[in-house]
Amino acid sequence: MTSTPDLDRPTPAQLLADPRQLAEAWERLKAAHHHLHAPEAARLLGVPEAALVASRLGQGALRLPADPALILASAHQWRRVLVALGTALGVHLSLDPVRLALGEGAALRLVGPHLETVFDASRVAHVFWFVEVDDSHGRTRSLQMFDAAGEAVIKLFIFHKTAASVAEKTFQALAAGIEQTPFLPEAVANPDIASLPGQARPAPPIRQALPGPAPEAFRQLFAALDGSQGPLSVTLEAGHARQRHTGPITHARTDAAMVHLHEQDIRAHLRVGAVASAVAELDGNGAVQSLVFGAVDGSRLRLEPADPASATAFRIFAGWAMTAGGVA
Repeated sequence: MTSTPDLDRPTPAQLLADPRQLAEAWERLKAAHHHLHAPEAARLLGVPEAALVASRLGQGALRLPADPALILASAHQWRRVLVALGTALGVHLSLDPVRLALGEGAALRLVGPHLETVFDASRVAHVFWFVEVDDSHGRTRSLQMFDAAGEAVIKLFIFHKTAASVAEKTFQALAAGIEQTPFLPEAVANPDIASLPGQARPAPPIRQALPGPAPEAFRQLFAALDGSQGPLSVTLEAGHARQRHTGPITHARTDAAMVHLHEQDIRAHLRVGAVASAVAELDGNGAVQSLVFGAVDGSRLRLEPADPASATAFRIFAGWAMTAGGVA
């Protein structure tokens, strides 16, 4: 009698109970699917992403104290970093030299010339320094923070080799005395999107749905960006974090499933099918303030003019999006 692959495949519970088996399963997935990123691998294996990283403890991963303020205190020394925030809508990636700034309450802020990232430090339960080498992505060095359930809160990738080496020495000192224990998930409540300090805004006087199905309105709008709208503010908002990038968006690559942004200081990979709502927010005079796209998990992508000088060009563009001509 021959066995079937599905019957032989370890269950998520078995993988969580055996980090070595999980690490091996992850390696098999990467060998079969080139360019597979950790969040997708975690989904395919049915485990939290933090469990994947923790399965590599002692082999590229180092557990750090769950103290984001302490760990990020030297961020200004890391040169240009990539800060990644992911939600059901996709991932927002901004490249900037950053420094740590205090926010309201438990919130911490990372700020740079084109970037502001705000996240709830109280949700961070697991932090890892992770050095990974594979054929698809080369050597990556990242600081990864997760909540108690193992979902990513925020990630920072350090590209400059010398800066990464200095940071690693700092992290090794911080890890002294920290038990390198495997990951065990805990149940946590998903935060309301308005719970992050600075997230809640006064309700706009007017909210108007963009014409057509929301996913198609989203795809068509980004496909039409060509830089003539002036510098934009592109903000991904979730209950645990918010990331805003300001700068021109000169083009977007789109297909039926994804919208990809690839500018000098911003990358984004956004899921068209995750968009559940597409609305324009208008002031009391009927002028468009922002275009907002929501997902079923409560996260939102907000598009706004980056400064008053670009407001007119943005409103002309938004006016086009609010007509039937905005959707093919």
